[in-house]
Amino acid sequence: MRFSTLTSALALVALTIAVGTLVALWARPQPISAAANVTPMRQITVVGRGEAKATPDTAAIQIGVQTEAPTAREALTDNNAKMTALVAKLKELGVADQDIQTSNISIYPRYDNNGREVLGYQVS
Repeated sequence: MRFSTLTSALALVALTIAVGTLVALWARPQPISAAANVTPMRQITVVGRGEAKATPDTAAIQIGVQTEAPTAREALTDNNAKMTALVAKLKELGVADQDIQTSNISIYPRYDNNGREVLGYQVS
């Protein structure tokens, strides 16, 4: 009789564990997606790479003329003559009038080392 009581007790314990495990698995919360109620945004994703090859048709060049003379008038006259010759040479090389611009003219006195006596003028 003892064997059947022990067997019955073990069977009851095994049954309790099995039922408890099934209830625990069935009752556990199911994962809910937060995005389940959200309408996905429409989007387009594009990835690309490109390469272009062309012959350049423009160039930007800055050229300056600098002259020095004993007087401001002489330095300016000399500078104007050299700049006129430079523009004429550019036109001779095929640069169009509308593609040539001049800007900024500066006249500065040149002083001696003590900064007291004017030695001449510089135009650029």
